[in-house]
Amino acid sequence: GPEDRVWVRPGEAIPVDGAVVEVDGRLARVDATELLGIGTSAVVAVGDRVFAGSVVSEAPIVVEPAGRERSLLDRLLAKHFPNPD
Repeated sequence: GPEDRVWVRPGEAIPVDGAVVEVDGRLARVDATELLGIGTSAVVAVGDRVFAGSVVSEAPIVVEPAGRERSLLDRLLAKHFPNPD
């Protein structure tokens, strides 16, 4: 809900998977290069899905967490570094 929303400033990494619910008036861009290892930068708008570990640039955004599902980062780590049980 609204109480769980996260304000993310330019230069900061998004802490949770979720949806953009607000863009601070200007063009906002999200860069997932650190997360995916390839240059993937995209303009985001209200309603767009974003992923934990992506870095915001150009304008702050507000993200509403996607819920209790595992984040994309958690799923990628589990795939490439399985837990040896």
